[in-house]
Amino acid sequence: MDTSGLIYTVYRIHGIDLDTDRDALKAKAVKVQKKELLPGDILVFYGEGLGLYLYNGQFLHAVRKSSVQLGGIHDRRFANSLLHGLRVMTPDPDQKKLPSEMAADEIMIAQTFAAELPLGKRIVYWAARFIGTPYDTDPLGLYVRTNRIVADEKADCMYLSFRSVELARSQTPGQAIEQARSLRFITEGKLADGLVQNYGERFEYGEDMVFSGKWGRNITDELGTTTTVKGSRGRDQVIILPKTVLASRKVQKQLQDGDIIFWVKDPKKRVVEEIVAHLSFVRVKDGKAYLIHAAGTKDSAAKPGGGAVKEVLMNDYVRDTKFIGAFVTRFEQ
Repeated sequence: MDTSGLIYTVYRIHGIDLDTDRDALKAKAVKVQKKELLPGDILVFYGEGLGLYLYNGQFLHAVRKSSVQLGGIHDRRFANSLLHGLRVMTPDPDQKKLPSEMAADEIMIAQTFAAELPLGKRIVYWAARFIGTPYDTDPLGLYVRTNRIVADEKADCMYLSFRSVELARSQTPGQAIEQARSLRFITEGKLADGLVQNYGERFEYGEDMVFSGKWGRNITDELGTTTTVKGSRGRDQVIILPKTVLASRKVQKQLQDGDIIFWVKDPKKRVVEEIVAHLSFVRVKDGKAYLIHAAGTKDSAAKPGGGAVKEVLMNDYVRDTKFIGAFVTRFEQ
């Protein structure tokens, strides 16, 4: 038995049939870095070598077809040849359900499933679960209007951002609510009988999220050539990535799953002193950056709003958008 056979057999014992084609396996698995390895991950070495990760840096591999041995990823022999790990994800039985269609126990099962992923991938996992959810056309926001933490039946860009990160950073629905009490508020959320008492202290402006430190590290100036634009509400100027830079392959290659893009409006078009006018999540597929966002319009006196949570190719979005640039933040494990 070679290493491939060893891995296939171990997974088969645990009820998982792996694809014997190497390229097909790579396409279905999630790539993980050395520091993110978990027991059961498949190690990929230079020269197409494989290993089955155990724990504490140890893994199994077959040196010869009749000899299975224990190796160490920090051993000189393997340290420089390890490329990455592959994590085979078991099917999520509720994958087709929108969050609004899921009971609390189903949410928790999905959280358990997603817990195997790095944080950025967990964030985008939950954002993707909302694709197809109707846009929240209430100008105030349904969740604010009804003083609820959980209002998954509709989503605008703020609610999608809040809820996706809260679910990704927790292991139970109750923990997600505790995350919301911190993440949604400049101060801290106060609940009474399950209802929010102080939504007036929530983040209403996306730029306040960027500079709060609660919403990941601001990596805007690390990605490419920035520019300054007029600020507002106590900020004279802010540094953003202009639209032309965001359109570049060089910048998009640096983006990771779960990065948050805070889209900046032309200062001449501001209505309520807002710098940020929209939020979206990055999802990387086949080496290309996509955006998951709540695409829609709010109700107005002139006409009703509408829309839904969608996924679009970032290149297409940047080409067509009227926004002049963006901030980018990243949550780190």
